[in-house]
Amino acid sequence: MTNLPKFIIQALRKGYLLLVIVLFSSLCSSCGAKARASRAETMFSSSSMVYDENGKLLADPDCRAYQYHAVAPTGDLVQDLITLGRKFIGKPYRYRGPSPWAMDCSGYVRYLFSCFGIHLRGSSADLAQVARSVRSPKPGDLLFFKGRNQRSSRIGHVALVVKVDGSRITMMHSTNSRGIVQEVLQSNAYFSSRYIRAGRLPHLERMYASYREAEAEHTPKPVPASAIAWQAPNLFSTPFFGCIEDGEVGEDVFAVSR
Repeated sequence: MTNLPKFIIQALRKGYLLLVIVLFSSLCSSCGAKARASRAETMFSSSSMVYDENGKLLADPDCRAYQYHAVAPTGDLVQDLITLGRKFIGKPYRYRGPSPWAMDCSGYVRYLFSCFGIHLRGSSADLAQVARSVRSPKPGDLLFFKGRNQRSSRIGHVALVVKVDGSRITMMHSTNSRGIVQEVLQSNAYFSSRYIRAGRLPHLERMYASYREAEAEHTPKPVPASAIAWQAPNLFSTPFFGCIEDGEVGEDVFAVSR
């Protein structure tokens, strides 16, 4: 190789270098894809889910909600979830209390589900990735919103559906100005203008699947975007009273023991 002209030797060296760069880039891309897939797989976990004959999801009798928070079991996990959520109404934004992590908007939702053995991870945007979009939300479903930047399509806030009455949706969520509150979505100008979609967690799919046949016969009209509109004056309708985008916090959440 030493007898080859200098320009040929330089070209060969550049070719080797280019090959190394291409191989390295390909390896990094593959590792990144595997990491993203692994993260998606661990975004939620749960113990074995148990359903009654009517398809309702049941929680372990020894779960944290019943044993620690003294929620009276009703046989309906979603209603028990809502009962637990109401115990925190009035608590400040990022309240910790019994939770191992701060209750920002996603932290509040994650803690409620964790008390029933359903462990979720990540920000509101992460929760949106595992929640299937639904046109007609039901209690226990999640509502996703834009963050403070209304021009962005990025999800920055999440709330729990408590009640649906026609097009009116009652929700519970943790806000940075008022703490944990329950309110009608359409009565809040700030959040109704930032509403993106509703989503259902995989754990509730089977429970609501048992009602689909009946719904097919009496299908309610989907909640149109125009219905998610400001319907009453609200003192907390400025960006100052919104929710800090919890995706910026970057918290890592670990499973909670019962």
